Amino acid sequence: MKNRSFLIKTLSLCLGILSLQFAAAQTKGSFDRTVNFSGNPSWTLSYYVPASYNPATKYKLIIALHGMGMTPQDMRDVVRDYGVTDPASPVYNAIVVAPWAGSDSNYNFWYPVSDTGIITKSIVDAISAYNIDPEYIYLNGFSFGGRAALRYGLINYWRFRGIELWAPAIQSTQEANNQASFTYPYQNAKYIPICITVGAEDGYIQDQRIPPVMVQLAAAGAMAKVQIELGMDHMSPSSDYMFSAYDFLDKNASSYKLNDAGVSAILSPFDEECSTTITPSVVIQNKGTNNLTSTTVNYQMDNGTVNTYAWSGNLIRLGTYTVTLPAQTVSVGTHVFKAYTTLPNGATDAVPANDMITRNFKSLTNGSLTLSEGFEGAVFPPVGWKQVGTDRAWNWEKLSGSLLTTDANGNDVVVPITGGFGQSQSCIMFDNYVSDKSGKRYSIRTPQYDLSGSAAPVLTYDYAYVPLGSGSPNPSPIPDSLAVLYSTDCGSTWTQLLKKGGTALSSTGGTMNNYFIPTASKWKKETINLSNLIGQSHVMFSFESRPGWDNLLYLDNITLTGVTDVADQTLQDNSFAIFPNPVSEEATVSIENYNGEKTELNIYNTFEEKMLVREIKSSADKFSVSDFPNGIYFCEIKSVNKTIRTKIIVAK
Repeated sequence: MKNRSFLIKTLSLCLGILSLQFAAAQTKGSFDRTVNFSGNPSWTLSYYVPASYNPATKYKLIIALHGMGMTPQDMRDVVRDYGVTDPASPVYNAIVVAPWAGSDSNYNFWYPVSDTGIITKSIVDAISAYNIDPEYIYLNGFSFGGRAALRYGLINYWRFRGIELWAPAIQSTQEANNQASFTYPYQNAKYIPICITVGAEDGYIQDQRIPPVMVQLAAAGAMAKVQIELGMDHMSPSSDYMFSAYDFLDKNASSYKLNDAGVSAILSPFDEECSTTITPSVVIQNKGTNNLTSTTVNYQMDNGTVNTYAWSGNLIRLGTYTVTLPAQTVSVGTHVFKAYTTLPNGATDAVPANDMITRNFKSLTNGSLTLSEGFEGAVFPPVGWKQVGTDRAWNWEKLSGSLLTTDANGNDVVVPITGGFGQSQSCIMFDNYVSDKSGKRYSIRTPQYDLSGSAAPVLTYDYAYVPLGSGSPNPSPIPDSLAVLYSTDCGSTWTQLLKKGGTALSSTGGTMNNYFIPTASKWKKETINLSNLIGQSHVMFSFESRPGWDNLLYLDNITLTGVTDVADQTLQDNSFAIFPNPVSEEATVSIENYNGEKTELNIYNTFEEKMLVREIKSSADKFSVSDFPNGIYFCEIKSVNKTIRTKIIVAK
């Protein structure tokens, strides 16, 4: 087994005075440095070094290999902008070095084969100038650079923490299966984690050049993962996929120590649990060079007792095993679950820092009984709501007040935002118009709701959307769609309730040739019968935009009706009802067995402003809402002994 630290020390010494001169400069930011390589004194290495670089701190290093038609500057900038400058990234503030591939027609790091030496030289050059952590050197490559990175990384696996490949340009199925002159030492894949990210529309996966690579890696016992990004062709992935790749590499990297184990994943509990009985499930991994034959799995709920589970088996380096632990009972609320290993092979763990994983989760009681969201609050998403998307580049947005647009003459104009049917100046919007997001999905999800006591639950919402017509400058061949889904298991699985797209989704029935900003008359109400969910106590809803690069989509006034809440149940003594509901002009308050007791009706809007006060004088008392704007209102019935509230919807 080669010793990585010894190699680095040796290479560093070989640099001599050149190393000291470059180290003294320690340039920061994005810059190009030329080195003498293969007889060329001006071979380019494109660097990114964070502005906050501190020589006293060890830094991660990414060697990034560009593809055909790219420059090293292009590759450096992509890794910099989407991989290392976001504080949420697992490789935040890493140093990036992107070497030039050479002047051959395909920019191929393997033609001539001597060109691969520039990869080694890039590592040595960075270590000579900056404080690089030798345990955190990653190899990244795109297209032809990804092809080169796969082969070089498998040959030199001991140099790297992991290999991240973007759409590697495998030249044929025969090459993938080592039936061509260009071969891959798959047998070494069991020593290093590999993550491949490729677009669903990429020809390299559609014509079966990348799938055989995954088969070969699996057969070799590799710790390998493939990510398919929907709607993406042959290009670099979005930030979320990059972050996920580096996270995978970090969790599954070998420490190159003899006895080292750790928990690499927590499969259960989930972020949200619908039950107070939790059955934890964790993945243990051998991170050392010796086969792992035994370890102790330690687990703890909150700050309670640390429990132990004795595991025995036989795992090769980077091998994994899923351990199901005894069930735990927790209270409703927020909890912290920890799991870590000790005593790998009965010895002291060589790297305790990679032993533990923590999961914060919530154990939820029955869901809320009311849903009435008009997106008029100051906080967005509203409390308990969350956004989930294919990537983090796009989200649902709250609109309020006005929007800047252009008129037919190209002049800037300010247009007021109109919520559902003109009830307010607030709503939410997803932008399908700017940028091609085809094939991706972006959801805004509600909290949980309790339909266990419902007789006839109904979900309603207002939406506005008009697809682009054939006369627009950018008609989309793939229509935008809106899907509404529900989950009864805290979001683990989702079932579709409704999906509409294209002209079927149009709230006006037609198309237009510019981006769409709705007026009050351009909205439409959708009603979904939820009788199939009667009896469910943990129901979540998801409103999912499925873009096709078409037009803006708006949502407002998401409401759940027909749910029996606590107030409704206390009213059953008097058989209280308000009908019709929704109401347009006049409604009736009905109280069965009314005995003449003084009773008052108060109606409030969503701002808790009192809209109506009247005394009820009969068992069927009528009141008018003709002056009320469309919207949701709270009806308060006050008698001598009780005060009860319910909701009505005014829709004209």
